[in-house]
Amino acid sequence: MTVRLSEELHRRLDAAAEQAMPLEACGLLLGQKIVGSFIVEDCILAENVTTEDPATSFEVDPQTYIQVQRDVRAGGSQIIGVWHSHPTTDAIVSETDKRLSRECGWLWLISSLVYRASEGRVKLQAFVAGDEDSRDFKQVEIEF
Repeated sequence: MTVRLSEELHRRLDAAAEQAMPLEACGLLLGQKIVGSFIVEDCILAENVTTEDPATSFEVDPQTYIQVQRDVRAGGSQIIGVWHSHPTTDAIVSETDKRLSRECGWLWLISSLVYRASEGRVKLQAFVAGDEDSRDFKQVEIEF
């Protein structure tokens, strides 16, 4: 399984993560799921409306989710997953992420700001939630 996205989208996610500091940023991933790969075409940024600590948790604004669902019904792209940032921890699925995961088979892109000083940019990693258990994640490769 691989994930493909453009360098431009990667830069947009970096900027959104930086702008949200010290809180987690989030958004819905639009694109196509084709056998063996996810093609990420866009990320619709959303307000983080978590009722937990927004520095370590996120929830996509339900109104944004509803609007994006309406928009994709017209055809083309579909919601294929979620993106969020980790301001102070690595770009891995946290225990909080696992606990709050609800959608089986979704792609999760996670940006970490921890490495920006040493690597010169935000670290981005990809994971796919299990088809039968949304809390069972597998890391997958990203191609730019």
